[in-house]
Amino acid sequence: MQPPNTLQLPAITLARETAILDRFDSLGRAAQAMRDFGCDTAIITEAGRVVGLIDEKGLLTAQMEGDVGTSSIETYFDREFHSIQASETGASALRLFEFSGARCLIVLDSFGAAAGILYPSDLIPRPLVEARPTMVGGMATPFGVYLTNGTIRAGAQDLPLLATGALLFSMFICAMFASDALASFWVQSFGKNELVASLQQDAFPTFLFLLAMRLMPLAGIHAAEHKVVHAIERGEPLIPEIVSRMPRVHPRCGTNLAAAAGLFLGMMNSTWIPDSELRLLVAALVTLTFWRPLGSLLQYWVTTRPPNAKQLEMGISAGRELLQKYQLDRERSSSPFVRIYCSGMIHVMTGSMLMYGLIELIAWVFQISILV
Repeated sequence: MQPPNTLQLPAITLARETAILDRFDSLGRAAQAMRDFGCDTAIITEAGRVVGLIDEKGLLTAQMEGDVGTSSIETYFDREFHSIQASETGASALRLFEFSGARCLIVLDSFGAAAGILYPSDLIPRPLVEARPTMVGGMATPFGVYLTNGTIRAGAQDLPLLATGALLFSMFICAMFASDALASFWVQSFGKNELVASLQQDAFPTFLFLLAMRLMPLAGIHAAEHKVVHAIERGEPLIPEIVSRMPRVHPRCGTNLAAAAGLFLGMMNSTWIPDSELRLLVAALVTLTFWRPLGSLLQYWVTTRPPNAKQLEMGISAGRELLQKYQLDRERSSSPFVRIYCSGMIHVMTGSMLMYGLIELIAWVFQISILV
């Protein structure tokens, strides 16, 4: 359902309620009325007829000139104003704003009395108010976007999540084999090198894994998931024009946790600080300081890339399904186990273990050594 076209609605429907004062009221009463209504402009009347406006600028001028709350507002209200009849449409109000340059319009009823005030922002269609989960998690799979609020699941389901785990494990194994091949080529071409041998264990496989992640379509689907989660949590409509503008970096992405773990373990396994207790302290401090910035960099440059139209539609479809289910079942609570299950991590780990078992089976059948 789309929000109504406000330009076709009457001005009285769009108008805001605001403070209405008498020209002989005090500055103190004007300030209090504007605070009570939460508005920055009050309408000034005399015998029920609109004679002007006073806004925050007028109150500031009064204070700068030394007038106190007991002084009359008569000196400080603006006698030049623009009005529109309550029966006129939003389109008429838009034209009046355009030609007059007014910052607001006073809406008058059929008797000429003030019925409210209209701002340009009131002419922008109001989004339909719908209940939304305050926090959404998700995951990119080779077959689409998976979304959940911890109790409701939408988008890609069990098999795609299992496939994600299998794919990630396969990419890791391939990165290890490619790293071994790269190191062997180096040794054959240039001879043994201790630096290359040390890089072969950690740096080469990690680099090749991240490179593959960036190049695969999964990175675009991952970005689409982030953009949709941002749109849902910000209350934006799930339409391509808006979702495509959302950031593709999200502060709760699992990439941040992977960055933290990699940073901490990498420093703990290093030998540049001989004392183990000092190394632990330094690793903890560095990780706490840099894990989020490092995770954001990895998200932007490695684990996500700008999604194409099809990938963005995958995310939007999952988001709309989640919101539709949430409208019907938003009161349901869940146990910690259900939340863990809905996170999708059990499925991903299961998929990884199944792929590990398959590779081990292949190695046993053909009597070859595959895993190192």
